[in-house]
Amino acid sequence: MNAMNESVPLTYKAIPRILCATDLTPRCEGAVRRATLLAKQMDAQLLLVHVVDEAQPPELIGSQVERAQIALEARQLTSAAEVAVRVGRPNRTIARVVGEWGADLVVLGAYRERSRDRLFGSIAERAIRAGGRPVLLVNDEPSGSYRDVLLASDLSDAFVQVIRMTQQLGLLEGASASIVHALPQVTRSMFYPAGVTKSEIDQLMHSLRWSARRDLVAQLNAAGLDSARFRIVQKQGTPIGAIASAVEQMKPQLLVIGATRHPILKRMVGASVARQVLRVIDCDVLIASMSAARSSRHGRPRLALPEAAAAQWPTYW
Repeated sequence: MNAMNESVPLTYKAIPRILCATDLTPRCEGAVRRATLLAKQMDAQLLLVHVVDEAQPPELIGSQVERAQIALEARQLTSAAEVAVRVGRPNRTIARVVGEWGADLVVLGAYRERSRDRLFGSIAERAIRAGGRPVLLVNDEPSGSYRDVLLASDLSDAFVQVIRMTQQLGLLEGASASIVHALPQVTRSMFYPAGVTKSEIDQLMHSLRWSARRDLVAQLNAAGLDSARFRIVQKQGTPIGAIASAVEQMKPQLLVIGATRHPILKRMVGASVARQVLRVIDCDVLIASMSAARSSRHGRPRLALPEAAAAQWPTYW
């Protein structure tokens, strides 16, 4: 054993790990197939997990565990995955297994909101909070690698980490990549009674658009990516409106967004763009942790938004 350990090169890199949680319903079949595909692409280990809910009659749990084990072992024939069946509360148990197993990516089936999730958080949110793991929610039937990927940026420096993570997972390889950002819808009424002219508003919008585009290019460059590869999409409106419009227009197979640092607070006041995306977007969605501290943006337009107007345009997450 010691000789074997000594023979391991110092440049050894741990094999990436993908965890796919399934409730064994058709809703999760696409997630299992996508996780299997990604594991092959990334040369990663794959763990299929099913949690038998402990909140059911005890006499049923044993048979549920046995059926789940049989079903997961049958999937091993096509996925070459490890399997695990646990008993507990699904949200908590999956989040715990994510940490225990050291997953680099969590793959889940299509988002399903339940009333209790509004306060305690969905499995996706728990997995993100538990260890900052990116979570992929699979809404579409997998048909090979992602061909079109859309990243939604809030212009924060923290989003550079999200871009890097997407690249490191191999999700941008061979894909047509775009980045979308929401610009505020500026009107003369927002400046009343300052007496701002239409020409000045047009100048402001041009400055905002130019400044945002410059920052988007800077984000891509900071992530070590060639900005010329990316189509930059700027849309006026709310963040969720801009994202939904871009998805409708561009039809990406994958949307990448950042996760909020205050999920429970934002959920209670309905302000989380990431949560809204899960409810209205029908392509696959990758949610990445944005734990890095935000920093101020570089440069300012010559004509700044009034305080009351600027307050209507918080960062995405």
